[in-house]
Amino acid sequence: MKRKFGLDLIRSIAVFFVVSVHFFINTKFYRTDTTSPYFIPMFIARNLFFTCVPLFLLLTGYLKRNKKISITYYEGIKKVINSYLIISIICVFFNRYYLHIHLGKIRVILSIFDFTACGYSWYIEMYIGLFLLIPFINIMYNNLTKKQKKLLIITLISLISLPSILNSIKFGELNVKIIPNWWIQTYPILYYIIGCYIGEYKPKFNKKKLCISLLAFLILIGFTSYIFNLLSIFKWNFHYGTIPTVITSTIIFLLIYD
Repeated sequence: MKRKFGLDLIRSIAVFFVVSVHFFINTKFYRTDTTSPYFIPMFIARNLFFTCVPLFLLLTGYLKRNKKISITYYEGIKKVINSYLIISIICVFFNRYYLHIHLGKIRVILSIFDFTACGYSWYIEMYIGLFLLIPFINIMYNNLTKKQKKLLIITLISLISLPSILNSIKFGELNVKIIPNWWIQTYPILYYIIGCYIGEYKPKFNKKKLCISLLAFLILIGFTSYIFNLLSIFKWNFHYGTIPTVITSTIIFLLIYD
């Protein structure tokens, strides 16, 4: 596939967003009561940076939608595993000689296999599973009509994205569960399918209108987050597959990919 500047730009933005969203941990943002409208820009920034993982998953769907079951394909996982092993070894030495965390040899080896040697390696653990499933997901996806593909995306959004909003409704002290929320952790499949759809049909939108829509939506989410968290510390109720993150991530991707 010919290298595309738009996709490289999305990669760069996603990497920057990873660093940026984790920077909030090094501030008092998560430990400070929301008492002033000055928090709104911070909520806007965090919701924007929170698209880091979804952007990578959208890219995966865009680029791997035609991958088939083959030895060559599965050999591609070596790059990911090798990178993980190198970073894990660096983390082990850092923990031992800088943080003075001493672990036995067996525990060190086990920490690499259970993805705890490196603090944020949950993504690698998730991606390995997605990588193994991709050829089978592609068989399903590529045998659907365009209408069925749209229906699949709507179904996934209903199962993965809606519960975090609809299930947060309360009547007094009573929590109301409207939609089963078991499937919310399968958000990588949702973003992968959306990426496949964009890669196949290359939808075109007016860039100016997309920019305005993105800005307006981020302001809306920032304001509603401020209201939701008013007079309390940050509530961790959102995950990568929530409606606001799905919409924001998709708009950013559509804005830049071409």
